[in-house]
Amino acid sequence: MARLILPVFIVAFAGVAMVFGCSDLSSSCSYWQVNFFCNNTNYTLAQRQKYCGVTCNLCNATTGNSTCGDNASSASCTAWIANGFCSSSFYSLSTRQLYCGTSCSLC
Repeated sequence: MARLILPVFIVAFAGVAMVFGCSDLSSSCSYWQVNFFCNNTNYTLAQRQKYCGVTCNLCNATTGNSTCGDNASSASCTAWIANGFCSSSFYSLSTRQLYCGTSCSLC
């Protein structure tokens, strides 16, 4: 399981700049699927849909949440805010709203 956490964290952090959708962005989805990524609630449904939505059969699932809020952990938002995430033009407004929208006062 430890082998799964680090790659997922790296992909999640690097993927902040990517647009959310339902797809398989990772080439490791088959591996992650057998290691329970598809049902792992430590990741939001939107994250699981984005990285392995096709493999996990999550493309038609709904979150019930808006696309603005804190979908990253509060520790991540705190660190990202300290590094200028909320006002960075490198990330789209929708990405900033999705990951740390509440903490950045963007909702």
